[in-house]
Amino acid sequence: MKQHEAIPAGVPPISFAAHQIRAGGLEGARADFEKMIADLARATVPGARAISANPGDWGIDAFAGDLDGAITVWQAKYFHPITTTSHRRQIEDSFDSVIKAAGNQRHTVHKWVLCIPSSMDAPTTQWWDAWKKANARTHNVAIELWDETELRERLSAPAAESVRRAYFEPYAAASPAHAPQPPLLQPLPGHPIAECDPFALEVHPSIGRAGSDGRELPRYVPRNHDALLRAKVGETTSDRSQMVVLVGEPSTGKTRAMWEAVRLLPPSWRLWHPLSVDDLLSGLATVRPSTVLWLNHVDKYLSRDNGERAAVGLRNLLRDMKSVLVLGTIWSHRLDQLTIPSRRINDDTHQHARDLLTTDAAVIDVPHKFTGPDLDAARAAADSDPRLKAATLHASDGRIAQYLAGVPALVARCQRANSHTEAVLKAAMDLCRYGHDPDNLPSALLEHAARVRNGTACRAPGFKMPWSTWGSAAWVSWGL
Repeated sequence: MKQHEAIPAGVPPISFAAHQIRAGGLEGARADFEKMIADLARATVPGARAISANPGDWGIDAFAGDLDGAITVWQAKYFHPITTTSHRRQIEDSFDSVIKAAGNQRHTVHKWVLCIPSSMDAPTTQWWDAWKKANARTHNVAIELWDETELRERLSAPAAESVRRAYFEPYAAASPAHAPQPPLLQPLPGHPIAECDPFALEVHPSIGRAGSDGRELPRYVPRNHDALLRAKVGETTSDRSQMVVLVGEPSTGKTRAMWEAVRLLPPSWRLWHPLSVDDLLSGLATVRPSTVLWLNHVDKYLSRDNGERAAVGLRNLLRDMKSVLVLGTIWSHRLDQLTIPSRRINDDTHQHARDLLTTDAAVIDVPHKFTGPDLDAARAAADSDPRLKAATLHASDGRIAQYLAGVPALVARCQRANSHTEAVLKAAMDLCRYGHDPDNLPSALLEHAARVRNGTACRAPGFKMPWSTWGSAAWVSWGL
């Protein structure tokens, strides 16, 4: 397909995760979905109205009819991405509230419609069918379910076109009459893989060799994780979409493994490397099949401002688009920070990032050293590349990837540093080791560390490991 070729399409796809993107999170999505249900009810049933909570809403989100007679009630529950047995109690409580309020306020509920932006799993569907029949008979109320399938059908009807466009089509401000009109089709993101530069994709430059300009990668020795990664890449070419994340310590060959894998894709594939979370969010809508999303250090897209929006966008892309490959890398402790739930109630700040990384993505471990057959293979290949040979001879404890990435030179630079520089470096390593963001290290602590003289021991508050015990191996493992 040419870069500016149009793709035939009908009605734009409806994704109810859009409520979270529109409203900036799960809490806002509930209110946005409730408002959409009220608008949809009014578009399809003349005279339908919403009820504001002041302080209660009598169990009604929207209704049609008169509150001194018989009414139809719409109840919106933003259960997403799936409705499970854990949601039963909320459904029961909502129905009980509207029936109780009807008795107290002297009106009659003729029909009760539960609206959810997802499908029920099998046990919940079985429960719903039995519960619906029992309560419809007991209270003489018609009970309906508008789940994601029913809602999409109703939103696609001509009468609901304005609602669908308002909530599920991209918003764009009208251009001034005198302004030049933009092209109808946006260019596809990224570049053909054959045109990509591995160093621009953050593959580590290698130690040099005589006569080399430093722009040549050393010979690659595949390991077990490469076979797993390449299998996933192969599956993506058969109309499946995949997300694969390589996890491990710094400078262990994660990014290089991704580069070697994407080079096996057909020449028609493109690779897009968004440089920030804002770049990612602004370009997601332009992604088309046969595209690789290159998210090196995926945590920088998921853990900061708009990280949850990015996670939702990626989950929808994987679900709605065919033949898209999302590749990412992450350090082990940062994966834990994103995937281990908070122990504090109502403080689940990375819910969608966690679901993306634990449910949608295949996570592959990259070992920090060459051992066994991998080490034998590296030694066998070393005769064809002097850099690889030097690494197999001199790298300590099988840390060949770290040696090739130039860590020995970095360690030597640290060892030659004066006391001021050494103290700052060690303080920075300590803070990163304990989970601080390297882009936002406490300046007061670094300033304090810079005052260390003559090897005087200094510890950051709460840290128990004295700097005098740290060696170059620790610096290598922390990637500093």
